Amino acid sequence: MWCVPETASAEFVCAMEDTLAVCHRQQEYMRPLVCLDEGGKQLTKETRLPLPPRPGTGAQYGYE
Repeated sequence: MWCVPETASAEFVCAMEDTLAVCHRQQEYMRPLVCLDEGGKQLTKETRLPLPPRPGTGAQYGYE
């Protein structure tokens, strides 16, 4: 899993500069920019219980 390290290192800064450089590229018709997610997993498990229903409404789920 990728995460920001607690202390910055030259290796991390170099990788971040490469990532930011991609965002600033000119759009090219013959070389489209394709973005991919890190994984192909659909998260379907509920991690929190729904809020209890109030009169006149159903159960509600948070968006996290």
